[in-house]
Amino acid sequence: AVDNARLLQEREAERASLDEGIATLHDQLEQVRRGDLRVRIHVNHQKLEPAAASLNKAIEQVHAILLDMSRVTQAIDEHAQNVHYNSEVLASDTERQETQVRLISKVIDEFARMMDSISGRAAILIGKAREAVDVKNKAQIDTDRAIKGMKSVREATMQSTHTMKNLSESGQEINETMVTSTDLTTRMHLLALNAAIEVSRAGEQDRGFRAIVQELRTLATQSADAAHRIGSYIRTIQQETTTVSQSVQHSTEQVVVQTELMMDVGVTLDAIGIVTDNLTNLIKEIFNTAENQSQGSQAVLKAISDVARVTRDVNLHMQEMEKSMNRLVESTNSLRSRLSVFRLSDTP
Repeated sequence: AVDNARLLQEREAERASLDEGIATLHDQLEQVRRGDLRVRIHVNHQKLEPAAASLNKAIEQVHAILLDMSRVTQAIDEHAQNVHYNSEVLASDTERQETQVRLISKVIDEFARMMDSISGRAAILIGKAREAVDVKNKAQIDTDRAIKGMKSVREATMQSTHTMKNLSESGQEINETMVTSTDLTTRMHLLALNAAIEVSRAGEQDRGFRAIVQELRTLATQSADAAHRIGSYIRTIQQETTTVSQSVQHSTEQVVVQTELMMDVGVTLDAIGIVTDNLTNLIKEIFNTAENQSQGSQAVLKAISDVARVTRDVNLHMQEMEKSMNRLVESTNSLRSRLSVFRLSDTP
């Protein structure tokens, strides 16, 4: 009976010690349940030591996992914040770049339209220059004809001057002939006068000779009058011839001056033709340059449009990435909030 009592007492002491160890284990596990993974299980009962060792090992593994998760979460959060900031900056830069691309596209478009306008105007100028060349060529032909006409007029005028000179010389010869005729008429008149005197001496015997003498006197008088009138006419003709000759000489000089002027005009037209040809070539170069610039502007405009499209796509992708990063930040915040319930060894 004494042995049984002692055995029962030992069993009661063992049970009490086990209950105390279980209570201690329960308290420590309650701390773990509340998130304090710094707690390690310590038992004072031999039977609970294997369970305590297994629990400590599990707690250490969970602690290590959660600690790594906390560190990764913190790194992800920092990286996400950095990426979020960079994405916002990049999105802002992309929007600014898109604005600049639109502005450049507008400027290039205006430049292309200006080149098209210059090209059109250059084409019109080429047409006008060709018309000017045609007008110059026609004026050159007319000038050459005028120069030839002036030369013909000059030759005709010089021939008229020579004819007037010959006419004046002929008038002078006629005048000299009339002087001789006047002298002859005077002598005839004197002869008639002498014959009249002889007739008056003869009396009535020679009436027929008297009639002849009278006719001779009349003829001498008429010849003198005719010679006087002819001389007057010849002097008038000589004066008119001299005046006409002077006028023809002046006209000849004017024709010479006009011929020289027309030749100068011809030289000027040749110079204008050279300048017009150079201007036409220059306008053609401007036209070709404007065409090339217009084509280049179209190519640049297409490239700018492609850049703008790519920029818009990049902007859209950046917006999507920013949304994804926002969701990632929200996820890391949620994970960090859930991990905050655990008290780890390197957390306060």
